[in-house]
Amino acid sequence: MTICPHCDAEYDVPTIFVSAPAGALPQDGDAVLCVRCGEWCIYDDADSYGLRKPNRREARLLTGDPRSQFIREAWHDFTATRN
Repeated sequence: MTICPHCDAEYDVPTIFVSAPAGALPQDGDAVLCVRCGEWCIYDDADSYGLRKPNRREARLLTGDPRSQFIREAWHDFTATRN
């Protein structure tokens, strides 16, 4: 089980991540979007909850990655239609 370090949402397996091939399970260092709060996390096997907040370098990389921008925008669009 993983727990989002931003909102404490619990997941069996994170489902949206950027830095791995489609259909693969996340590995250490993969970026994961929490589907509850929309914040980026980093998969980290060494962390007791499996996810941690991105460090400054990782946050800059995510901000500059068109894939992560697209995924986050899609999350915002989806959550806007639910409210």
